[in-house]
Amino acid sequence: MITSAPAGGLQPTEQTLWGYCMTTVFLSSTPFDLAAHRKEIGDTLSAAGLHPALTFPDTPVSERLRLVRTSKVCIVIFGMMLGNVDPDTGKSLVQLEYEEAQLYSVPTLVFLMDEDEHWILPKHADTGPAGLRLADLKAQISLQHEIRFFESRADLTSKIANELSRLLGVNIPLPDSVLNAPSAYAGMQQSLSSAPPVAPAVTAPATVAASAPVTPAPVAAPAPAPVAAPAPAAPPAAVVTPVAATPPVPPVPPAVPAQPVAEPVSASVSAPTPAPAVADSKPVAEPEKPAARGKVQRYDLTGPRYMFFREKVQPALTIPVHDVLLKEVLEYLLVSNTMPAASAMAKGANLELEDAIEIVRQIELILMDTIRSQKNAPKKS
Repeated sequence: MITSAPAGGLQPTEQTLWGYCMTTVFLSSTPFDLAAHRKEIGDTLSAAGLHPALTFPDTPVSERLRLVRTSKVCIVIFGMMLGNVDPDTGKSLVQLEYEEAQLYSVPTLVFLMDEDEHWILPKHADTGPAGLRLADLKAQISLQHEIRFFESRADLTSKIANELSRLLGVNIPLPDSVLNAPSAYAGMQQSLSSAPPVAPAVTAPATVAASAPVTPAPVAAPAPAPVAAPAPAAPPAAVVTPVAATPPVPPVPPAVPAQPVAEPVSASVSAPTPAPAVADSKPVAEPEKPAARGKVQRYDLTGPRYMFFREKVQPALTIPVHDVLLKEVLEYLLVSNTMPAASAMAKGANLELEDAIEIVRQIELILMDTIRSQKNAPKKS
């Protein structure tokens, strides 16, 4: 594995074996928070006959940029830390390496950590000014370059191996630690598919009410109490009628003529149906209330605002997207509902969930940058 070459330039063996340099893959990332990622990627590439070039905090900037220029491919990985900053330029070392690759037309792959799915330690996430600078850098690169998201170390290694196999035409076998890693996308699909079953759970109150005539709480219902006084003598004849008015289907017709007598009995025996007259509408209205509370929030975009955001996010749309679908995705993202936006994109554009997530993430970065720019823009007097 190559770490960093001497500052004096290429060694004679490297100059003679030019193919050796042509198969070098430069890995640009922050070293400490992504140490395990870098090691797994380096081991995987080395096993495939490639030479990963890794730098460390004490590697001079000039040597970093030289390694970038002499590499076949540059891989840029962003976690949640900005990393060390070059005192001369004020830019992070990762940004300098990325810009050097663009300046010398080195094929570049950019990977961003999925902030919703990837587990990290709190100390590995920058906040404050460093966090804002990192967010701005990600948004800037997303406008200039195609980016890919990774949600675990194994996911990153697998995606890098696939992309390098395509670019270099070599077979890169994956280690067992990657092949046996659980699929996080399967977990996301399961979480999305588990959302609809919330609706049947709303019927639980109706079922409990029908099978709990002895429950003491319903007996205290205030509605049947005032009506219970007029007809105390009629309970025996109508005992079956109130219970049959709601759950069983056959006794429903008789319940209509016996309605005045049914109310006192429901107060003394059971109160699953405290107000028979309203019972026809309540069972239908009750399930709708929880559904409304559980509805995924969306920001209601007006026509002009939608047209404004649509123009901004065009660079992220690698496929044709209908206005109705794009508006729905934007409305989800403007209230930070990323997964519903990805699900809508996957269904509406007939995409795999993984591809939809990458498009949605790029749109989200552009929205963040646009909103931040609007807030910081000077107000017109």
